[in-house]
Amino acid sequence: MVNDPQRVARDYPEQFALGVRAFAHIPLALEPDAKAVLTIHFWQRDKKLTQRDLNLAAMFAREMEVVIQNHLLFKNVTEVGGLAWAFSGLKSLMQSLTSPFHLPDVLKQVARNALLILDASNVSLYQYHADTELFDVPPVTDGDFLARDSMREELSPDDALFTLIVQGTSQFVDDVSAHPILSSPSKSGKPRFIESEKIKSGAVLILKPEEGKESVGLLFVNFREAHRFSIAEKRVMDALATSAGLAIRTARLHTKQLEALHAVLRAIASKGPELKAVMERLLEKALELTGAQHGVYMSYNRHKQRLDTIARWPNNSARAFEPQKIGEGVIGLAAQTKKSILLEDVNDDQRAILVDGVGEVVPSQFYRRVNPETQSEIAVPLVEDGEHAGHEVLLGILNVEHVERGGLNKDHLALMERLAVPAIIAHHTVDLYKRRQRRIDHLHCLNLIAARVQEKPYELDTIIHFFLTGITAGEGLGFSRCMLFLAEDDDKLRGNAALGAVTREEAERIWDSLGKDVPLEDLLRRAEQFSDDVRGGLADYPPLSRLVRRISLNINDNMGAICECVHRAQRVTRVYRQPDEFRRMLGASTESDDLEHAFACVPLIGRQAKSIGVMVVDKKFITPESEIDDEELGGLEAFSRLLAVTIENTRLRERMAEVQAAGLIHTVEKRVGLVRNSIPKLRNCLESVDNSGVAADMGVIVTRLEEDLQIATQVFKQFRMFTTPQVLDRKMHDLRTIAEELCTRIPSVCGHECSTHPEPLTIWADKNVLFNAFMEILTNADEAMTQNNGNRLIAIRTAMDQSEAESQLYALLEVDDNGPGIPSSIRETLFEPFVTAGKSGGTGLGLANARKIIEAHGGEIYCGESILGGAQFVVQLPLMTTNAPRRAI
Repeated sequence: MVNDPQRVARDYPEQFALGVRAFAHIPLALEPDAKAVLTIHFWQRDKKLTQRDLNLAAMFAREMEVVIQNHLLFKNVTEVGGLAWAFSGLKSLMQSLTSPFHLPDVLKQVARNALLILDASNVSLYQYHADTELFDVPPVTDGDFLARDSMREELSPDDALFTLIVQGTSQFVDDVSAHPILSSPSKSGKPRFIESEKIKSGAVLILKPEEGKESVGLLFVNFREAHRFSIAEKRVMDALATSAGLAIRTARLHTKQLEALHAVLRAIASKGPELKAVMERLLEKALELTGAQHGVYMSYNRHKQRLDTIARWPNNSARAFEPQKIGEGVIGLAAQTKKSILLEDVNDDQRAILVDGVGEVVPSQFYRRVNPETQSEIAVPLVEDGEHAGHEVLLGILNVEHVERGGLNKDHLALMERLAVPAIIAHHTVDLYKRRQRRIDHLHCLNLIAARVQEKPYELDTIIHFFLTGITAGEGLGFSRCMLFLAEDDDKLRGNAALGAVTREEAERIWDSLGKDVPLEDLLRRAEQFSDDVRGGLADYPPLSRLVRRISLNINDNMGAICECVHRAQRVTRVYRQPDEFRRMLGASTESDDLEHAFACVPLIGRQAKSIGVMVVDKKFITPESEIDDEELGGLEAFSRLLAVTIENTRLRERMAEVQAAGLIHTVEKRVGLVRNSIPKLRNCLESVDNSGVAADMGVIVTRLEEDLQIATQVFKQFRMFTTPQVLDRKMHDLRTIAEELCTRIPSVCGHECSTHPEPLTIWADKNVLFNAFMEILTNADEAMTQNNGNRLIAIRTAMDQSEAESQLYALLEVDDNGPGIPSSIRETLFEPFVTAGKSGGTGLGLANARKIIEAHGGEIYCGESILGGAQFVVQLPLMTTNAPRRAI
């Protein structure tokens, strides 16, 4: 094959001058001493020969071999016999028999041409099926018959046809009345054919495609006048019988092939996305057509560089098929070379076969035995053109095995190569079904989430959990993990939420707890309940979510795909084994392995075409080596668009509520201010009251009013702090220094214990804002001990802790007291607004503000029981390390 026009011009100037730009030579095997070559040319400038072109040309070449072989056979016959009268007729017959494939037409042509060429009175052609040992009735006839309807009757077991087919040799009978079989009386008493048709002479031709093959029919050539068959006539009629047998066999094979193709195409239409079922049907038909006993289809896994069994027939076989390596055995060698391989004798250790791309190989040396009974085998690769010219893509291997030596031949190889076409169609059809069904599932999932979000004004964390559930659910996008990072200021991304597992063991526990085929609506209900439980303190964020929430990234740093996604404002993917800094950083915090799995980053684009965050997904614990395809990315982008709009709408709703609340607070605070300003006037009025008792009572009321106004003012102040977004001015600080300063603020009436960690605890924080949050905790502890009658104790301690994956370090601040503790009834909601432990003058906003500030720093706050007997508050903040000074913040 020559595909390069420049090489054609250099090495074949004459052909190039005629316009040839690419060509291929295909050898033809005609006779032992006769060879030929079929050449195909392309005249188009940019057209190149593909493997598909070569396969089609090879199929055509095999058909040409039959035509030429028949022509040579005819030529030899006519040369030996010198029968000029038969030249045109027999040549026309042989040529015509090689072209049609419709079996009834073939049979009619055989009968018609035999009648005309041999100038017979009539001819009868009975088609015979060796597998069932039956003849087709009525026969195909042509010519003049006296009792044609008599041949429509069913044949009896003693009919002469069965005796003749068993004898298996053609017979030329000058006097049929003396023939022991044709003239013997019928047991049924009915007259024999030669009697009813008044036949004097006749020829009984056994139709065989070639010597040693099974008979496919009987052709009776009948003469009502006495006829002597010359040697030349016999040779011509033998040639006719062979050609007719070959034509019948070819037509039968073509019919079976069409039936097989139609059966496979029906299976594709009915089975839909079930590749296994379609391939089983194809293998079933392949075994019927080839006579093989075992068939298997193995799909090529290009990530693992191996072949995996998809279907086999019979499918109840106990035979095990292990994954096969490329280049191993017949199947592996066919996959490596992308060429079909026929082994007529798998044990042959003498004759080498030529394998394209490999050279000559001895079957017994590379054959990998799986079935001990196999003696011959065929492996056909499913290959299609790739995206780039000259690149072929391997889909899989069709394999059939026969228990007889020579049981599979070139005809069977050609058949299997034809069946490879519907197999490729099946691949693409199944892929199309799956992509269409996935698209439907994605839209259904998105519609369910959109409808649920509209049901009521959910909290933003609940809404985000809905979307993450849809992205990781089997009915949704089906990713194993999803992580959400939201933009913070202009140059930072902070982890907001995640759904998935940190380790494989955790992933398996999650899958086991969920069970199989959980409806998406149930998963969304669980997501809502879980979010409520987290806010209520009944549950904690899972490990992956806690890890992600403690990650902060500077988008100007070289942090791989996630930063690239923000800068480009479009999706970014990393394929299997492609290095990436963000994946390396994330992998260091999750299960350690050497698998650089594929993942994708998709931006959340807001109304002003500005990125408000990034969604990161992968298949780490499902099929980590597989790529994330365009269909999945399209679904992910649809989710991200809707999530971006939903986040902005929710933020706008919350902001409007804050503005409305601020306006209301301002109005009420203004009125309270007017009342507070009236207190001095009230006290002046009391001085003019003559009744001292009334004046004293009124004074108590005014004092209480003044105290209540002070509490109200404090509530307004804290509520304004709670509803106003915090703008943080962060720098690196040592938590130990902040804790030491906090110790100096412990009221003098309290005993105190302060202990610090021996090593620096560097955090990324706005010191003043964070210190205010700590003071809220300290004040809460002091106020809780008002009933301790002077026995008050507050302990402050700093420490270091690690995440579950032992990769993220945290700085801890613990505040303990020996007060009454936090009642269990409110412990779960303690950090919600307006929840108080019953302290005198408590607003219920101090700890809510503290939690808001701590979470803004990427930390968390917990409440529990102290060893001192009271309450313990634990603040956990990401610790900065020398290896990653600006990542976990």
